[in-house]
Order: sequence, then C-alpha cells, then structure tokens
Amino acid sequence: MFLEDAWYSSSHLKFYTDAAQSLGFGIVFSRKWAYSKWPSDWTHKNIAFLKLFPIVLGVRISLSI
Repeated sequence: MFLEDAWYSSSHLKFYTDAAQSLGFGIVFSRKWAYSKWPSDWTHKNIAFLKLFPIVLGVRISLSI
C-alpha cells in the first residue's frame, strides 16, 4: 500500500477533532459530528493518546459511512 502524492489539509477535508483530558473528545466531519466523555479509567492516560483516539475513530467512522 502506497500513500498518495497529494496530501490534504483538515480544512479541505472538513475533518476536525479535539480532546481534553478531563472531559472527553469531539469529532466534526463535514456536517456530521460526534462527541463523548472518556471512560473514568481513561482520564489518567497520556494526552497524546487521547488526542490520537478521536482521529482514529473519526477515520474509522468515515470509512464505514
């Protein structure tokens, strides 16, 4: 599997995510959106992991639509 030569920005894809260690995360993809609180045992996890989680989830959801 090879990556395409063209890379697209978040604004081009209309794909945005955010995460807060104390609250949860949000995903916006075009006109669709999702959000959730973290499970109580996730609030101590590294913020880098927490920021990556909604990106992976958003890509997974967008591929299943």
